Amino acid sequence: MKTSLVTIAAALFFAQLAFASPAVLVEETPMTNTTSVAAPFEKEIVPLSQRASIRDVETQSFDDAFALRAKRRVGVGLSTMGQLGMFGALLELNFTADKALNLGFGGGPGYNSFGLGWKYLLGGSSLTPYLSAGYSMWHNSSGSGDLSNATPSVLSSKFLTDDEKRAGQFNISFLTPTTGLQYTQLSGDYLGWSGFLEISMMTKISGGLAMAPLASLGGIYYF
Repeated sequence: MKTSLVTIAAALFFAQLAFASPAVLVEETPMTNTTSVAAPFEKEIVPLSQRASIRDVETQSFDDAFALRAKRRVGVGLSTMGQLGMFGALLELNFTADKALNLGFGGGPGYNSFGLGWKYLLGGSSLTPYLSAGYSMWHNSSGSGDLSNATPSVLSSKFLTDDEKRAGQFNISFLTPTTGLQYTQLSGDYLGWSGFLEISMMTKISGGLAMAPLASLGGIYYF
């Protein structure tokens, strides 16, 4: 009798162990599900540095050049072979989104220059045509020699007399009506940079009237 009771008890014990093992699996299953649900949320967490850079890119972009110029009111740049001579440094002050005052200093071998102008943008988005009217003065620098082959060539071929070229002494005032085309970067790493191509009709108003066109390339950064 005792043997039978021991056998029955042992059978019940092993049966309990057999049924208990699935219970462990049931408890493990929710933990697996919890991990799979949490994973997508973990992927959505962006490091602080990345969130800052994304926010900067989103805020520092503009619909057109006018929106950029309304916020970034000052531009600095360089030009070549235009109304400031062989090379020039530019300062642009945006009084409104489409109107600006330009100041410039430059020159070339044997001379210096100064320019002042008013710029008006006609329309467009990143590519904007514009008109400009201004005044420019070119004068010899100290110790300048023969200017028979000045740069740009119109200085010696159109505007200087033979005596001025030989002596290297001159002072010329110009009116500078200008038409141009400007491209402005509105987003991305080069936001605020722009390049332009313009043609100025250099009109000599001192020592006799003379005219000659000058084409210029340049770039400006707005900040």
